[in-house]
Amino acid sequence: MALSIPFFIKAIYDNKKYWLLLALFCGLATISKYSSLSFYLFMLSYILITKEGRKAFKYKEFYFSILLFICIIAPNALWLYEHDFAAFDWVGSQIDPGLNGKIFIAFLSVFYPVIIMGLILFPLGGKIESPNTKEKRAVIFVLLPPVFIIFIYFLFNNGGRITEWLQPFSILAPLLTLLFINVEKIKCWNKINLGLLSFAILVVSGYVLVLTKDIRGAGSKRNYIKPISLELNNLWQKHYNVPLKYVGGGNLSEWLIFYAPDHPKITTKWSNQQKPNVYNVDITEENIITDGGLFLSESGMNCQQADFSNVKKDFPTLNLSQKYDYNFITKQGETITLCLAFVPPK
Repeated sequence: MALSIPFFIKAIYDNKKYWLLLALFCGLATISKYSSLSFYLFMLSYILITKEGRKAFKYKEFYFSILLFICIIAPNALWLYEHDFAAFDWVGSQIDPGLNGKIFIAFLSVFYPVIIMGLILFPLGGKIESPNTKEKRAVIFVLLPPVFIIFIYFLFNNGGRITEWLQPFSILAPLLTLLFINVEKIKCWNKINLGLLSFAILVVSGYVLVLTKDIRGAGSKRNYIKPISLELNNLWQKHYNVPLKYVGGGNLSEWLIFYAPDHPKITTKWSNQQKPNVYNVDITEENIITDGGLFLSESGMNCQQADFSNVKKDFPTLNLSQKYDYNFITKQGETITLCLAFVPPK
């Protein structure tokens, strides 16, 4: 998203050929982070309300850029439509009405570079000033309103991954800050860059330290997934001496498709009602009967408690009678209890 802003300014004030580059990067930004869409309403508004912006309607490049943007996002838009807009429903499921004081912490964690810039530039002679060019005002018009809208929305709504919503803005925040600061009197840019590089190294070092020293469990969260995946993969091969092709059942099975050495496929089917995060559009019951499959209960359930009703709903004729209780002890001494149900391969 960061590159789309200079291309937007250049398309309006410099060269009409930049419309195509703007469309390319806006399309890529859209399919990578949906919150990027919040910029485009204000881009369009700026085009409509300014004389320079309305000139775009005279250029064929502008219309080709719209076509390019549509071509880039069309496959993703089609997927959303066919899957009942699952991504947006998932976001909505994370949010509940209510005053949310954590919004201030979220904004601080994303926009702290702005504070650091002020602490560096103002003592060195930087002065606050009103943006004095059309280009600067265009950037402000596009960037500030979406941030304000997101802030107000999450101030009165709890939940959601607020920092993820704000990620497209974090890279652009320093640029937006500089539009309000006159830096003509500042001469020691080499020292400033060196200081920022040193600070960046300090931040990365702190991050590595927190993970390696496992401070407050940051380095050990779900570190049991890889060894469990390996152990279950080996357990399957010990039983049947063939690669593990399919896994399903509880949430832990989704991790096995990444970390089990055989890289099995998930057996979860798509459902517009449940909207699973990970699913297999091509799976059939015959696939599992032929190649076999390993089904896991939810974590914490033994075979007396697990019923695998979701599996039986999708694959009613599967024989899940071969069940075994499984326990895994993590490095922290926690016991992970599962029920394993085996469907032998033919």
